[in-house]
Amino acid sequence: MGSSTETDVTEVREQHVLDVDKLTTYLTGQQLSWFKGPLTVKQFGHGQSNPTYLFRCDDGKGRAFVLRKQPPGTIISKTAHRIDREYQMMDALGSTDVPVPEMYHLCMDESIIGKPFYIMEFCQGRIFKDTTLKELPKGDRAQCWRSLMETLAKVHNVNFKAVGLDGYGREGGYFERQVKSLSKVSAAQEAVDPAKVPKIPQFKELGERLARDRPEDHISICHGDFKMDNVIFHPTEPRVIAVIDWEMSTIGHYGADIGNCLAPLYAPTAEEDEEIGASGLAAIMNSISEADAANLGLPSRSDLLQHYCAARRPALDFSVELSNVWYYLAFYWWKTAVIFQGIAARSVKGQASSPIAEMVGQATPLVGRLATYAFSQSDALKQKSKL
Repeated sequence: MGSSTETDVTEVREQHVLDVDKLTTYLTGQQLSWFKGPLTVKQFGHGQSNPTYLFRCDDGKGRAFVLRKQPPGTIISKTAHRIDREYQMMDALGSTDVPVPEMYHLCMDESIIGKPFYIMEFCQGRIFKDTTLKELPKGDRAQCWRSLMETLAKVHNVNFKAVGLDGYGREGGYFERQVKSLSKVSAAQEAVDPAKVPKIPQFKELGERLARDRPEDHISICHGDFKMDNVIFHPTEPRVIAVIDWEMSTIGHYGADIGNCLAPLYAPTAEEDEEIGASGLAAIMNSISEADAANLGLPSRSDLLQHYCAARRPALDFSVELSNVWYYLAFYWWKTAVIFQGIAARSVKGQASSPIAEMVGQATPLVGRLATYAFSQSDALKQKSKL
């Protein structure tokens, strides 16, 4: 049940083919005690921002390992596809209680397979792409979600300076910096073709409010895209054994990860917001109503937030986080609208022409409306607390 990390693979796609013989020669020279050629290779079907491969030593009979590399072509942004930062983060976390794969080797020499790459431990387990976890028994569904929140708390509990990550990112002002940078990104995306690239409703006003009404500053590791399908669960047990895809990691505010992780449980139903809830957006955002969560045997969103707060060291004040969570969600949905708009811009430029890309791009305004919805819920909560 779920996607097995061993079988969720395909033949290597044409645009991602690499020189296996040259890689074998290179790795043989690194004197890794467990390495033995020849190699067999498949490509994972999940997580393709940086193409990821499953290799097996000794013609398929030996140890399995994972190789992750930069994508082919010109990398326009210096901050994108930084596989060296992924390696650095996971290597540092290997000394903590955060479950991550063991890191084996980093190679920044583009002459080997055309792009920098790293290799790491292959974690045999399950990845769940559907946050409802319908394929699992009800008891396991609840425990998987709790394990997810416990794991997130472990990430945020790490003293990043103590594990060698001092300087990994700027400290403080995370939300304000993000608003500035993403505003520039959105403007550049709109400029691709103002008539065809969708605008995000109230984008400027929402950005100003995010910068103005930000919660008290906190500094911790921020995964950047922490969610159900970016962790690997044990093959049979409802517990996380590895956190993966650290491409967007930095030093930031833990609330950004909370919003990212819990967003499916906070998206509005059709009854709460007819335009958003009835638009098919639920399928794109993988949302779960409170009633559906109860029927599925999932913990409520407030229970999960409380579980996270209790797992922090020191424990966080649940009432404070409950009052801040709609801000975290507003930021997440505002940021996601920018990401969706980027997919639309690439589609206009002919760089993302699949039906899924077009559907996601068209959903940009609706995702933007989710940020407005989150702030309306935040305002209602504040008003209620005054009564």
